[in-house]
Amino acid sequence: MGKKDYRRARGPLPGRIDLSDFAKSKPDRRTDRKTHQLCREVRDALSLALSTLDDEELAEAWVAEVLPGADASNLRVVVVVREVEAGGAVREQNEQVEATYEALRRAASVLRGEVAQAISRKRVPLLSFEVQLQARVGDDRDLGDGL
Repeated sequence: MGKKDYRRARGPLPGRIDLSDFAKSKPDRRTDRKTHQLCREVRDALSLALSTLDDEELAEAWVAEVLPGADASNLRVVVVVREVEAGGAVREQNEQVEATYEALRRAASVLRGEVAQAISRKRVPLLSFEVQLQARVGDDRDLGDGL
């Protein structure tokens, strides 16, 4: 068998890239798995960081989930906060959500630093926060999925 016959029988020589292999591969599955793994790591790091912060506005807040954006460089963090009573009356919902956003904005650099220490990536993803309000226990409002 000559050298040319060997190439035809075995495909390209070692070290050469056959672009048809890329079309057959499924990078979405691996990328999807790695992105979800990153989201779990970020959620765990943020949960721990939130619990150590000394901020009254974030005392009743926790990370419900972390969702990927268009790619893994942008993550959406869903933070749930319980309704709290301020001076015997339930605070206005919008006021409480805005106060939580403001507290998260103040703590964003600290939270991102904690994420940077917890994950092993070259670049730390940008975090965008979404605040959801959880109704108090015993409240007549619908609790949705049990949150």
